Amino acid sequence: MPERSAEDGQDLRIAWKGGVSIEHTDAKLMMDPQSNHVDCSYAFVSHAHLDHSKAFRLNGLSVSSSKQTGDIISDYGYRLDNWRPLSDKGISFGDVEVVPHSSGHVLGSFEFEVSTPEGTALFTGDFNTRFTKTMKPAEPIPCDVLIIEATFGSPSFIFPTEEDISEDMIDWAKDTIRKRKIPTFQTDPLGNAQEIIRIFNESTSIPVATHWRVSRINRIYESYGYKLNYLDAKTKEAEEIISSGELIFIAPKRLDLSK
Repeated sequence: MPERSAEDGQDLRIAWKGGVSIEHTDAKLMMDPQSNHVDCSYAFVSHAHLDHSKAFRLNGLSVSSSKQTGDIISDYGYRLDNWRPLSDKGISFGDVEVVPHSSGHVLGSFEFEVSTPEGTALFTGDFNTRFTKTMKPAEPIPCDVLIIEATFGSPSFIFPTEEDISEDMIDWAKDTIRKRKIPTFQTDPLGNAQEIIRIFNESTSIPVATHWRVSRINRIYESYGYKLNYLDAKTKEAEEIISSGELIFIAPKRLDLSK
């Protein structure tokens, strides 16, 4: 990202410096920092996926995120010594104000509106503009500069609808069960896993069992009012259903399933 400065001596500077750096006068803010060597007075984390939440594993950074993100990060086993939950009202640094908005991605995901006398920048990590099984879409936020993650930014990426994907998943799962095998989805414990649970809860009567790492995130979702019908794979009830083979199993990515 090339550095951007406002014209005529104005003092809004945006650049990539091991994270998205937004500076105005004495305020040095960093969005989703990725390095131990960032130079900032305060850091913000958009959501708890590990490729965005490295700030919690960096020494000495003062960090803000949503309360939900803090809960998830704490469940991952990281200490929150220099963390402060960010309220809807935001936080101010002199004449710079940072206000969070839902990005519609996963539980607790934020995009950050950074308002300065020289204009407003909006930073978002992963975001979503459509209703999903667990998330409401992000709403448009007026801004002068939009800083956006573009994992699938190329026009060559054209994805099926959620309805089509859900139908394919259910058909595959039923066919796999008929073959006396257990259909297994390997996915992020945060976000995709809960979407899959809801897909099968809403459209089938097939029981869902989840790996303990997924179950722990499920419980955080439930603590914020989300309804998820699943069985932790370690429970006796789940073991009985697993022995029947008529269920789906949700496990983390890169888990060795040979056992």
